[in-house]
Amino acid sequence: MITCLHGFLGRPADWDFLGDAGFAVRAIDLLRREPIPVTGDTLLGYSMGGRLALAALANGATYRRAVIVSAGLNLSDENERSERRNRDERWAERFESEAWDTLMNEWNRQ
Repeated sequence: MITCLHGFLGRPADWDFLGDAGFAVRAIDLLRREPIPVTGDTLLGYSMGGRLALAALANGATYRRAVIVSAGLNLSDENERSERRNRDERWAERFESEAWDTLMNEWNRQ
């Protein structure tokens, strides 16, 4: 069974292609705060889901294997990490205050 964690603006159906290919899939709905199982065969996380997968593993979750895709974790320099936190905070503020269509256009241009 592959436990799948979608990205920030993703949804569980993003992983349907794996089920269509014959894999057993449990796609977690992060937007509804569905809990991430603490044990399993394979943990697969994309982007924000990858960060959450790593956090789960760091906090004791046990999986036989994990696949982390595009989680942006290659920041070894403290200045880069600080800039990432600042950029994430600016995005969070925009999500709280700006028009959805405009915001989505800019988000998708990244």
